Amino acid sequence: MQPMGEFFAEYGALLAEGVWASLVMTVASTFFAYVIGLPLGIWFHLTKEDGLRPNRVVNVVLGWVINIVCAAPFVARIVEQSLAEVDGGLIEAAYSFGASDLQIVVKVMIRESLPSIVRGVAISFVTLFGYVAMAGTVGAGGLGSIAIRYGYQRWNTTMMVVAVLLCVIFVVAFQTLGDHLARRIDHRSR
Repeated sequence: MQPMGEFFAEYGALLAEGVWASLVMTVASTFFAYVIGLPLGIWFHLTKEDGLRPNRVVNVVLGWVINIVCAAPFVARIVEQSLAEVDGGLIEAAYSFGASDLQIVVKVMIRESLPSIVRGVAISFVTLFGYVAMAGTVGAGGLGSIAIRYGYQRWNTTMMVVAVLLCVIFVVAFQTLGDHLARRIDHRSR
């Protein structure tokens, strides 16, 4: 096992490149999953039998679409569950004050479910980060690729440990960040 100074002198740039590639792939996939999944999750929730705009046909079709659209269904289900946690009394109160469906969705449902949605973003990010690492093991690049090519295949235990440790650090950091942000925006806990 080589000293850590030598190790990072030799592989530091490679690890930095792997971290960057992993983060770019994860951030991009999380972003697009939410661009697709957030509206799908909201629409799916609104068209449920007890939603603001019940529509069984649309709800069934959305259910099928959500189940076949890559990471977006995961996000859509998280969003739908987050919206389902909103107290029905708040929605009824907004209706009684004359709020439109759009106002109820934006100012009541999304606002009240935002801490849960933020936690869902953290969970989605961590899950997709794991997928990116696994994809790296079959050639997609990033830390998974480094762990396999420079660690496992070359019997470089230090490289495998460092690559896996970096993955764990990112997972813990993003989950902690998500939990912290969710607590900060949760007006119910103040």
